[in-house]
Amino acid sequence: MPINVELDSALPPSPFPIKGNAPRFLDTGELAKSIKTRLAALAEGRSPAELQLGEDCSQPACEHMLQRLYQRWCKGGMQRPTDRRAGSGKVELAAGSDAIWFQITGNPFKQPRADVAMLRREREEIATFGRVSERHDTQMVEVGRMRAEPDWEIINEAPGGLRLLRATMNADSVRVGVGQLIAVRKPGASGFALGSVRWLMLDEDGRLHAGVHLLAGTIQGIAIRNAGINATKDPWRPAYVLTADAASTQLILPAGTFKPGRVLDVEGGSVKQFKLASQIERGDDFERVAIG
Repeated sequence: MPINVELDSALPPSPFPIKGNAPRFLDTGELAKSIKTRLAALAEGRSPAELQLGEDCSQPACEHMLQRLYQRWCKGGMQRPTDRRAGSGKVELAAGSDAIWFQITGNPFKQPRADVAMLRREREEIATFGRVSERHDTQMVEVGRMRAEPDWEIINEAPGGLRLLRATMNADSVRVGVGQLIAVRKPGASGFALGSVRWLMLDEDGRLHAGVHLLAGTIQGIAIRNAGINATKDPWRPAYVLTADAASTQLILPAGTFKPGRVLDVEGGSVKQFKLASQIERGDDFERVAIG
């Protein structure tokens, strides 16, 4: 099936005819076949390099990217919201597990239940100095602060999203990718909100544009690990409870955590265990999950 494009329109490509002055019809049949073949091979365990997808393309990010490209190149793009409005001001943006946790909670992530070596070290420091040294936390805090980049400008916004622009990049710039979990703080906001990167575009002047989907609701940081007999061998990992209203609670988990019916032990919240029900969204480094 051809994809229809109207060059004089802001509408995305569509499998249905588009009226206009400059229509184009793109035959993406061979492209669709190529992408689907590679997706099947990746599902069988073949490496991206074997499939001529690049030495620096890793799983599962490679598979996620091909799925998104297949939808947009072979099935048609997504209609942008019509209630967008011009925006102004700059947002702070944090990417990466450590930085997001710090910006959301105000503290570096620590294992809720300290291991024997850490307890011994703290006892020795109390005996020697009368207090526990904060040097380790200070180093982590500084890293977290550096990763909150303040130079993203709002181009336009809608109730559930933002179009951002970063005019300059350097060696210390935060790296972002499509499908990545991020934290952003809008001008005047008291705290950070979670979101995901939906698209990226580099313009002719070398400026980076990003489309961000914002997750609505209050956010609480928690630590999670698999429940069960062998659970004490697993490290705790950062996660988030996202509450939109009294009847809707979701979890933001590290990628690869979800399995229907899986039970997670929880530290840091009022609930000590969550049972996973269904996957709502799957990103490159996170999963949004409904609980049972």
